[in-house]
Amino acid sequence: MAAKSSKKALSFEEGLNQLEAMAQEMENSGLPLEEMLKLYEEGVKLAGELSGKLETMKAALETVRPATETEPTAIGDGGQLTLDDWMGEEQQ
Repeated sequence: MAAKSSKKALSFEEGLNQLEAMAQEMENSGLPLEEMLKLYEEGVKLAGELSGKLETMKAALETVRPATETEPTAIGDGGQLTLDDWMGEEQQ
């Protein structure tokens, strides 16, 4: 049987790998119905946890996005930052 959920918090990637292993085990093994149901329930719980992690990350990205959504302004020739632009015109 696939590794059971431990008390240690899994990273998203570890959880996804575990979920994939559970799905493969359910597809490829001749588990008794009771064990299949138990594995399915664990998978649903893990999928819910992973979904929660994705929502948390999505919310974090939404807080960052407004600060980065402004259109960049062209600097120097063709939008390239030149040494003069970087150093400032007072250095010329």
